[in-house]
Amino acid sequence: MRAALILAAIALAAPKPDDYLPRWKDGQTWRVEYQHNQPNVEPAREVWLYHVRALPQQGGWVLTITPPLPTRRYEVTLSPRLEVVKVMHQAEKAPALAVINDAESGGYRADSIRAPLLDWPDWAAGQLDKKSYKLSIERRGFGGFRSTFIWRKGKPWWSEAERRYGDTSVTARLL
Repeated sequence: MRAALILAAIALAAPKPDDYLPRWKDGQTWRVEYQHNQPNVEPAREVWLYHVRALPQQGGWVLTITPPLPTRRYEVTLSPRLEVVKVMHQAEKAPALAVINDAESGGYRADSIRAPLLDWPDWAAGQLDKKSYKLSIERRGFGGFRSTFIWRKGKPWWSEAERRYGDTSVTARLL
């Protein structure tokens, strides 16, 4: 009996993927630093602003992602369980466009290395360790890429991320 109670307590204390999901408050903001690396080009650094607002009627959230020069932005609509519903790109003086879902594992992504990292694979497909939760997404063939995201408990967004297209990459970190 005592052994069963100890095992039950260990199971309850063991980290679960949902422990690493962000816990947001309406109006919360944070910054993410991006570094873009291309062959024969000096690395470029940018700090993007992330702002979340609650959708009380539907449940869920809208995450607005804005670059340093706000001539464009991304809006990501998420369900109450933080599943991506849609991603829109708004450029200055242009109609909003949906970011297409073309990843083999069902994640969303933007095609440009200059876009924020919007890859969002199935949360349950990640790998758990004692300090973080790692999500990866990969697309092979023409235009193939690999993205990796490291989530830490209590953070509003991933702590570190990287996307690679051959010799071109973008790395990011939560500030």
